[in-house]
Amino acid sequence: MNSLTAMDTAAIGGIAGAVEVTLQQPTVTMKNFLQQGKPIPLNPKVLYRGWFVNCASIAPICCIQFGVNRALENFLERSGVESSHATLIGTAAAAGVVSSVVSCPAELVMLHQQKKGGSFASVSRGVVSEHSARILYRGMLPTVAREALWVGSYLGLVPVLQDELGKIEPLADSPYTVWALAASSAGLIGGTLTHPLDSIKTRMQMNLRAEAVTSASMLAAVREVTREGALFAGYLPRTARILGASFILNTVKAHLGDALEASAELQPFEGITYFRSFTYCQVHTPGRHKGYGRLDVSTRMKQDLDESCHGASIPVFLERLKLYVI
Repeated sequence: MNSLTAMDTAAIGGIAGAVEVTLQQPTVTMKNFLQQGKPIPLNPKVLYRGWFVNCASIAPICCIQFGVNRALENFLERSGVESSHATLIGTAAAAGVVSSVVSCPAELVMLHQQKKGGSFASVSRGVVSEHSARILYRGMLPTVAREALWVGSYLGLVPVLQDELGKIEPLADSPYTVWALAASSAGLIGGTLTHPLDSIKTRMQMNLRAEAVTSASMLAAVREVTREGALFAGYLPRTARILGASFILNTVKAHLGDALEASAELQPFEGITYFRSFTYCQVHTPGRHKGYGRLDVSTRMKQDLDESCHGASIPVFLERLKLYVI
């Protein structure tokens, strides 16, 4: 999906997040109840309680994760930084850090909605009125660390593992096997590394009696969870969800990305855009902007390209463009 923009990828992320939550909401409820030391509910209404707020938070969270990750990749590419395993994982982890700004308050509200019932709006108002708006960011530190590790796994580690596993001779001719092994391995690694952080975050967000989040309150949560032996409580349902999420998110990303790229090739070329001292060639199509690299071209060359390629398909334009690349 090298030609997709950050906005393209963000839209894909939003759809992927909504699909993932709808399929896996019961595992979230099971995990939360186990982390609180409560029996797993069997009532489907309880299992899907908080689905709307979870969907309404995960969809934009995935939108942010996909979009920021792609924006950072594009930035590094334009800056001349060669793509590597380290940059793939690093940009994905950074996207996770950004998304925690949304995921932290959303998860706190969902936890208390599952605990008390009620609508998202009523639970949000109740939490804020009883405490303060800043209470919504209780557990921010473990959330940031968790999201960096998780997004680094499913958006960064998956392509890295695909690349490495594809070099193994018995797997070279089986791309689906390579993809399945990469997605499951990344999901298992991400789920295991992030679970203690998620347990600490859940404990901090469920107990709102203490005042604003500090390192001391986080340490207190760590000691309490460790003393109770609950650091890996809910590991199985959460890891099952993480594995499923790794498959679902990457599957939707791959299929929608391919579909967008295929449709873009049918759109007509409409011009070249200048950026600062060099020409950054962009394919302009209705509602889309797709970058294809840096060019050193004169105004005359730009005019020639515009006139000779206007209305042509993108593949035709790219062939013509090769004549001007220095």
